[in-house]
Amino acid sequence: MPPSLLLGLPYELRLMIYAYLFDAGEPDPLTTMRDRDGDEGAGCKKGSARTISLRHSEPPSQQLAACTQCFGMPPQPSPPSSPSSSNSGSTNTPLPQPSRTRYHVMDHSWHRRCVETTYRLANKDAFFCAELMRVCRDLYEETAEFVYARHVFDFGADVEAVRPFFEDLSDATRRRVASVALYKKGPWRYDCWSDRCEWRAACTYLRENASVQHLRLVVQAGQVVKGQEVEADAPRELSSADVALLVSIRHEALLWIGDVVRLKGLRTVDVVPDFGLMPSPQTSNLLVFLAFSASLNTGVKDFLRERLQLTG
Repeated sequence: MPPSLLLGLPYELRLMIYAYLFDAGEPDPLTTMRDRDGDEGAGCKKGSARTISLRHSEPPSQQLAACTQCFGMPPQPSPPSSPSSSNSGSTNTPLPQPSRTRYHVMDHSWHRRCVETTYRLANKDAFFCAELMRVCRDLYEETAEFVYARHVFDFGADVEAVRPFFEDLSDATRRRVASVALYKKGPWRYDCWSDRCEWRAACTYLRENASVQHLRLVVQAGQVVKGQEVEADAPRELSSADVALLVSIRHEALLWIGDVVRLKGLRTVDVVPDFGLMPSPQTSNLLVFLAFSASLNTGVKDFLRERLQLTG
């Protein structure tokens, strides 16, 4: 007899039960953008993996109100010796939480303060039955595979959370995470320098410690306000060779692409542009950025496919 009666059911039926008991709900919309043709990004299409959105916690004054949204899945490779006394795995009923790594981020304000925070689950109406994972080791292994391998872990623009989240997982659980989504902010933001450092640190960690095979990149792209275009300065689309040249000379607007192409083991990279209006460019860097933005669905995708030798 199996250690749990649930394991005696057919595997297909168990998967249906897990889908009900581990429901990610509605993810944060930041990295589920639609591209210019109206198609949704990877992880949002029908039949694709569901998305678990992880974001920085609220400021200290708001953390008490936000504590019920904490990420409620145990990171250890084996279940505790006794199940939780809580009656629900819902994010609306807090479970005893393992300690999550705290880290420092730059406050997104003109004050540029360094504040301490941790990550939280940002999905709406999410439900994770953590008690089931504590029943026995066999059930933990099967449900952990369902939760970690069958979901896209979306960090949005909060790339500082990548390393703490992965380091809070055991080695075996970390290897199960195959899909990650990130949001790359544009270079015209006042905090672009700190974002550049944080982006490189996140990519370096993923390259050296994770087993990510599928990456979804939502890229903040720019379009000039109608009426401010100058024909001589109209951005042309970059070819794959153009992108390769700009990356090789470490052009400021494409430095982050160099960090992406150093990732190991990627099988697919889905690039989704998030277009926003910007003033007429006054510098060569912003002119290159506009051309880069116009090429996200063409030359940039071709460059990544060739450089990373992607299979899909």
